[in-house]
Amino acid sequence: MSKLGIIFAIVALAACGGSDADDLAGIYQVTSHTLNQDSCDREGAAADGGSHLRIRPDSFFTEEFLAVDECESADTSTCNDDGLLGGFFDVNGWTLEVSTASGGGSLTCYLGYTLETLEETESGVIRIEKRRYGDTDDNLSAAQCSTDEAGSRGTDMMCEQFEVIVAMLIE
Repeated sequence: MSKLGIIFAIVALAACGGSDADDLAGIYQVTSHTLNQDSCDREGAAADGGSHLRIRPDSFFTEEFLAVDECESADTSTCNDDGLLGGFFDVNGWTLEVSTASGGGSLTCYLGYTLETLEETESGVIRIEKRRYGDTDDNLSAAQCSTDEAGSRGTDMMCEQFEVIVAMLIE
């Protein structure tokens, strides 16, 4: 799937909600970042990454979302400006769902599904959880090996990775 196709798949998940993106906007200092590359049973070991995050409201056409950019310091000029591909939509809380698929037919089909959530756990503290699920299937045709199939299997597939970032608002 092309980058543009992924963008449209993400935007299709957006819905109207009641949370205010402006309430979460700001620069956050990462206080904990863990990665379990084997399962989603528990948080993993400490992980590398930026020391700060910038959260800012943004929009794609008429859909508002929270853009989350990794930063090397509290200085916004060090942020990576991921924008839409690093964003959360207000769908029963701030979430991002991405389905991927490749192969099928004479090739093994790989299906992937990523579910990310962002929540404010207490005033000025956010928690981002990212779970990556995946499966291979030798019995799917090229047409059946699709993002729709990956999305329908979703969290029923094996969870392959669990990442958690906790950060505190500093400005």
